Amino acid sequence: MPADPNASVALPRPRLIGRLVRLVLGAILLYFFVKLLIAIPTQAHGFLATQAGWRIPGGDWWLVAIGCLFALPLLINSGFGRRWGNWPRIALLALAGVAALADWLVYGAFWAWPLAALVFLLIAYVLFHAGISYLVAAFAATPG
Repeated sequence: MPADPNASVALPRPRLIGRLVRLVLGAILLYFFVKLLIAIPTQAHGFLATQAGWRIPGGDWWLVAIGCLFALPLLINSGFGRRWGNWPRIALLALAGVAALADWLVYGAFWAWPLAALVFLLIAYVLFHAGISYLVAAFAATPG
């Protein structure tokens, strides 16, 4: 007989190792958040600078941005207790399209301040929200 999907099964509270893993993961995410806040604005010709034509800044930042894009609905749905599904991701992609169009019309380039700021805010928000969530889960011994 199949298990009832509506049955509530209480998850056990994490013990020492589970809490330490959450604590370390939260500290790592917050470390990268602080590193991002320090590094990005201080670069004169880096991430936030306008790139000529269809160029984008170099580096592996886009892998982090894609990961943050996939994590965004989960963070918003669980963090705020709302069930919006994929709408946060769709809204962010729509904003990115508008920002890229604004970049092209105003600055004559694909990558300029509006799109760069949006990607920067996405990465910063996901790192901060996930980092704080893991720290709270570690101290509160939240199951799951």
